[in-house]
Amino acid sequence: MNNWFNKNGIHLAILAAFLVICFVYFSPVLQGKAPIQDDVIQSKAMQKEIMDYKAKDGKAPLWTNQMFGGMPAYQIWAQYAYNGATYGIALMTKALPNPVGTVFLLLIGAYFLFIVLKVNPWLAAAGAIAFAFTTYNFVLIATGHSNKALAIGFFAPIIAGILLTMRGKYYLGASLTALFLALELRSNHVQMTYYLFLSILIFIGIEVYQAYKSKTLPALGKAIGFLSLAVVLAVMVNASLLWTTSEYAKETNRGKSNLTNNVGKQEGMTKDYAYGWSQGVGESFTFLISDLYGASHQRKLDDKSEVYKTLTEIGASPEQAIDLTQRMPTYWGEKSYTSGGYYFGAIVCFLFVFGLFIVRSRLKWWVLGTTVLFILLSFGKNFPLVSDLFFDYFPLYNKFRAVESILAVVGLMVPILAFLAVKEAQEGNIEQKVLVKKLTWAAGITGGFCLLVAIAPTIFFNFRTSEHADFVQQLGTMFQNNELGQKVANALIKDRTSLAQADALRSFLFILVGFGIIWAFITKKMNMQLAFGLLTLAVLIDMWQVDRRYLNNSNFESKSALANYFQPRDVDTFIMSDKDPDFRVYDQTINTFSSANASAFHKTIGGYHAAKLKRYDELIQGQFAKSVNMDVLDMLNTKYLITQDSTNWIC
Repeated sequence: MNNWFNKNGIHLAILAAFLVICFVYFSPVLQGKAPIQDDVIQSKAMQKEIMDYKAKDGKAPLWTNQMFGGMPAYQIWAQYAYNGATYGIALMTKALPNPVGTVFLLLIGAYFLFIVLKVNPWLAAAGAIAFAFTTYNFVLIATGHSNKALAIGFFAPIIAGILLTMRGKYYLGASLTALFLALELRSNHVQMTYYLFLSILIFIGIEVYQAYKSKTLPALGKAIGFLSLAVVLAVMVNASLLWTTSEYAKETNRGKSNLTNNVGKQEGMTKDYAYGWSQGVGESFTFLISDLYGASHQRKLDDKSEVYKTLTEIGASPEQAIDLTQRMPTYWGEKSYTSGGYYFGAIVCFLFVFGLFIVRSRLKWWVLGTTVLFILLSFGKNFPLVSDLFFDYFPLYNKFRAVESILAVVGLMVPILAFLAVKEAQEGNIEQKVLVKKLTWAAGITGGFCLLVAIAPTIFFNFRTSEHADFVQQLGTMFQNNELGQKVANALIKDRTSLAQADALRSFLFILVGFGIIWAFITKKMNMQLAFGLLTLAVLIDMWQVDRRYLNNSNFESKSALANYFQPRDVDTFIMSDKDPDFRVYDQTINTFSSANASAFHKTIGGYHAAKLKRYDELIQGQFAKSVNMDVLDMLNTKYLITQDSTNWIC
């Protein structure tokens, strides 16, 4: 037993450190608080009728009348009691308070992968932090995309299982792959699983090519056989979930249309809908400079901003000025809105470029191939040459929306190559002078770009959206003076520029720190333990500071307040007094067809769900998009319309 602890003590220490980091970051959970997650809150409203029925009968129904005039409950909440992976997910989500458990899963899964990659444990800890603390993961947690974050959490251990299998550890590797893939599938976010499989296809393709060259195809075939068995087992465990999802998908807005247009029936989502959240080409530089394209809607300009100064100069009171200032859009990308950009870390991006220069493993080509392809696919409508090929011809690709989500996989690829680079430098197989030279090149490329943006940002970017002229016109109308509108818009551009410059300088300084640590390690001016410890700390500080912009203590509320989030208004109480079980409600005081608030109390014609029935989705688009068709409301048995004048609810 003592030998076991001596051998694994470092791993236990690192896992304990991960746990401490999570609890420190999410310290409000120690006060009995939970995160305010909009999607989770909406889910509770969506599930209200299902859970009420379950509380009485002990079983959950497969249909709910609370949303969109009635719809299947498969993708809202359904029991899969005989699916063993259900209990694994429950253990991981309930053993630790939310969201500590999710981030801890991201950390230990990535740490396991880096250990399988034979990276030094302290370096593996840095890699795990780099992946887990990627801003996209924290944005998902903040908004309540819990299933998506869980699915991403299983990326790393699945890849680790595949690598072990490829190395000839067939039973161990295949068993781990089956286990983590079963949990991945049970997370029930098919889109994320699909993107992971795309990256694995690239990996398998490279392995087949290498095996053909080295004449080791039989061994590869055996490994693929074991992995195929692992996939079959994982799918069998989740057969009930996958079968109903597949069956239901055909009837949703991912399926074939019931209507015809000039070119026939539309199958799958339209490109406009699927490409709604496409990553801007230039916006990808946020991987290196966080607020290059502006801050999220949670970060607002303050009274030190140029906009505030301009508003006060033109006569606005301090109260009016700060109110309008905080409503100004600092984000200037082409998405309709965003909760936050994709920041992989300045040090990590610098080491990724270093890895491109020195890593000799063929894993580099898998990481590079996946990264390049997935970045191109994330562009969606901004680079249709590649995206349209996949959308039109690749199986199932047209079933998914928000194509920028594919960057979640890139968020793992970048740290893999970054810390393989440090591992390569550690092994000493490359001459010291060459390492220093390549390290300097990597720092020059990434740090030089950051420095240029900090000094002269307008060389590369204009900090205006494509609809900037319309925005200026709106401001002119608001102030009833076009000149004042232009003046405020110019001030906003200055604020956007300042945000970019501040983060560019910040990234440059972190690159300088990372360069100094690795240079001192390569030139033997710093021992390995100290260098890797400092590198881990620097990566953590870098990611922590940016993540706090999106998820911090202000995102937490007491559990009792969250449990009573939905409180009936007088009008809701009035409608609920009607004991007729068969009527529906149309609440015009909310965005009915993208909010589940009314579903907490009534059987509504609206709701909130990404997989609505196709027939109903087309009804919404055809009969409610521009105006309300009263005949359709009658057809839907709508008895109550909730509207509001300046003082009263009207029902």
